[in-house]
Amino acid sequence: MKFWVPFVGVCLCTLSLFSGEAEDWLAQLGAETFEEREAASQRLWEMDIQAMDVLVIGAQSEDPEIRRRSQELLKFFSAGVSPEWPQELQQKVIDSDGASQEVLTDLMKELLAYDEPSALPFLVRQLRGPAKSTAKKHLDLMVQQEVYQPRFMQQLPHPPQNKLETDLWYQVYQNKGSFSAVKAALALPYLSPSDQQKLVQEGVKVLQRLHRDKKFADLLTEAKALSALYPDFPPYIYQEGLATWHLGDEEGAKVYCDYALSLYPENETAHYQVAEMLQESGHRYLAAREWAVVVTVAPHGGLHDVNAYFHLADYHQKMERYDEAAEAYEHAMMGIRQLNDRGLSGTLNGGSEADLLQRIQELRSKALKKQMGEDAVALRCGIAVKEGRFDELREMTDLTGAQMTLEVKPFGLRLLEIVPSTLVYLAEKEKLVLMVKGEVVGEKVDYVWEEGTKDGRNWVLVKALDMRYIFELNPETLRGELIDQFELEYTCYLILNERMKDLAEGSITVNDESFSVEELPQGIPFDYLPEEMNIQYSGIRDDGMELNVTLTIDPRKRAPDFP
Repeated sequence: MKFWVPFVGVCLCTLSLFSGEAEDWLAQLGAETFEEREAASQRLWEMDIQAMDVLVIGAQSEDPEIRRRSQELLKFFSAGVSPEWPQELQQKVIDSDGASQEVLTDLMKELLAYDEPSALPFLVRQLRGPAKSTAKKHLDLMVQQEVYQPRFMQQLPHPPQNKLETDLWYQVYQNKGSFSAVKAALALPYLSPSDQQKLVQEGVKVLQRLHRDKKFADLLTEAKALSALYPDFPPYIYQEGLATWHLGDEEGAKVYCDYALSLYPENETAHYQVAEMLQESGHRYLAAREWAVVVTVAPHGGLHDVNAYFHLADYHQKMERYDEAAEAYEHAMMGIRQLNDRGLSGTLNGGSEADLLQRIQELRSKALKKQMGEDAVALRCGIAVKEGRFDELREMTDLTGAQMTLEVKPFGLRLLEIVPSTLVYLAEKEKLVLMVKGEVVGEKVDYVWEEGTKDGRNWVLVKALDMRYIFELNPETLRGELIDQFELEYTCYLILNERMKDLAEGSITVNDESFSVEELPQGIPFDYLPEEMNIQYSGIRDDGMELNVTLTIDPRKRAPDFP
């Protein structure tokens, strides 16, 4: 992706390493006893670069002991000698001043093999000598290890004096990943444009972390500080606006955001960066607004950034704007094709072109389904009794003293006829239960036994999905005996709304059986009502794209009550 960074001037700050502790130890170099003087020399040596400033002063001291010891320590520091090394190794390093690249390279290997951490000062000093490339390679490996971070902060000269030192400082700050590190790294000299670009983006990430952690006061403070370094960089200004909004100042937030957007209204990459930042911060609507700008301003190199189309498609899909999402994907696909036609490398996000075409087709189908509406298809069910026994069923139903419903799946429509089943009256509880294979199925039904009711009959109606069973209770056994059964048949009438009718030039399929729109009013016969009806519309768009929409309804919930 392209990167846009405005030019700004950066002030360099030299870190003062002058230490009060070092001054105290410097004075001890002229102490009365040898032990005190040796202890001071050892401590200053251990302080290494932090003691350099005071030792330079000590080297000019009127006290001969302080002057001699300071000059000796400066010689060790300049050479990068560690007090932990054997005298022979110390002398090798001291004598290496002015040595060739080959000699220095071998010496570095020896020091690293002896004690890697203590070799750091010597390696740093080689960044300005003939073996600087070899030293840089060793240091690049060490700087990645967290244990060395404090040592680098102490040993690297600040400000750096060449690009190699700057590069190491940049890596140290980059690993720290904090606002102060980003700000300090931006002040480094010799920083390459690519590193500067990475740091500017790292600053955005740091601000985003504060936004995610809801540290809005800190976010505002640090966004202002980074904006001072890059006053025309929209993401920093936008973060000021977001922080201000979260802190309750909506008017102030609007000023920040409007200013950020107005800075580079025709800069595609500036809007892209703002959009990425907003999306990472969870402000999807504002991010989508920026993606939309990216694909409308004059494109870089004659082509809009196809990634913006993918982001827009994702946003529209989440908002259930399926046509807009499909259109964004189509633009992305055309952009990739144009890139490839120009001999540039272009790849689709999420798979092959065939995968993307399928995704577009699915989105167009979802859009069509949404266009049809929730009431695309209404259902009316007609129910009849086979063999014309409706009146007989009605008459017997009127004589029943109780009704029960047996919930069955399609595979168990004739359950009472296939497996052992019994209707039982629990006299003490005055309940009717239906037992299938020795277990109670369905709910218990209240029933009070009364002799002579209903013309002397104690009849019970049991309803199954497509069957009606009439049982008579035996007063001696208190169990039901099946005396008649009736089979039902259904006719379902699908009623399309006006929008569905307008779109129904394709075919309508109901549970794998195709019908024309003209045939639907005649009704669709069923021996029993299925658990669901899948009504599928298939059609071809003007551009040749095939669309398939499936609507699922539950006819059982819409069927009328029936004796």
